[in-house]
Amino acid sequence: MKKWEVLRSVYVKRSPWVNWRVDTCRLANGHKIEEYHISEIPTGVGVVALTPRNEVILVRQYRHGTRKILLEIPGGMVSPSDPTPLAAARRELREETGYSSQSWTLLAELFLHPPSQDNLIFMYLARNARRTSRLNPDQGEEIEVRPTPFKQVLEIIRKKRFKSLGSTAAILLAGDRIRI
Repeated sequence: MKKWEVLRSVYVKRSPWVNWRVDTCRLANGHKIEEYHISEIPTGVGVVALTPRNEVILVRQYRHGTRKILLEIPGGMVSPSDPTPLAAARRELREETGYSSQSWTLLAELFLHPPSQDNLIFMYLARNARRTSRLNPDQGEEIEVRPTPFKQVLEIIRKKRFKSLGSTAAILLAGDRIRI
């Protein structure tokens, strides 16, 4: 198998949040794809924050892409001021939930939608998370913090009521690392 040859790339839109690119590509078999749409999205982080009582710190918030209110793990983009994805994960956990942790484990580095997005998401487990400050969400965020027993979160996933792919993957990966 060989990588596709990119014959041309045209940027339709550029912004700090997403760049929309249209590529013209030639496959190894000679087939030409005239318009292959790609979203260039900044690197992101997600945090499975676990309290000493084995509760997962979930956030409930409106997600305009789906036009739904979703339950997720805290997370967000790695900003240019973050020296590492771990620093971004610590910041996002503190801003979105008021929680912090001294015990961090990298669970995975995942592409959420490789066919059309290039962003990598770093998923972390933060153990012994404790409330240490007030929420400080971004201007466009309205967040409810929902500490939920880990076993109950797994049941929500089993019943197909949890709709975030990245959050689901991170929670299931965290489940392999902890004993409850």
